[in-house]
Amino acid sequence: MVKRVAPTAKHGRTKGAAAVKRALFCSAYLANGRKPKQAAISAGYPAKSAANTAYKLLREPRVMEIVKAKTEVAIAKFDMTAESVLRELAAIVHFDPRKLLNEDGTPKALSELDDATAAAIQGIDIYIEKSKHEDGSEVTESAQTVKYKMADKNSAIQKAMLYFNLLKEGNININAGKVYCSSEELKLG
Repeated sequence: MVKRVAPTAKHGRTKGAAAVKRALFCSAYLANGRKPKQAAISAGYPAKSAANTAYKLLREPRVMEIVKAKTEVAIAKFDMTAESVLRELAAIVHFDPRKLLNEDGTPKALSELDDATAAAIQGIDIYIEKSKHEDGSEVTESAQTVKYKMADKNSAIQKAMLYFNLLKEGNININAGKVYCSSEELKLG
């Protein structure tokens, strides 16, 4: 009687094991920001040939299907539509720091900010100073400082301009409030 051997993939692995490695590669690829070489290493492929393996894997129809399907699930799960991304980008582009303050110049509470202003905030630092009474009893709040870190408006404008084809990557660079253009863009003659 002849013993049957499971079909094998490259390097003597079973097709099932190769499928598992492909799935691991896809998950790692999406989790690490689409860095193929690192994804191949994370999936268990040899580091020496990881870049080449990743290149080949990303051209396999099965891998492309898995990456596409997982990307679509993530987009749906996190409401990452072009419209939602552009809405957030527009909030940064149109951010007005005056919306952080009440009419008397005092800062608004975070809960009082409109959605567009809140979307332009990248981070918040809150410092609360507490002091004890002279007799050492009961700690009371004596001062509170709130610092807002705003998203990079220049970067948001540049991304919006690229999206709407108002500039080509490399021809105009917006940096620290200055605009640099190539002589071709300026059409000097």
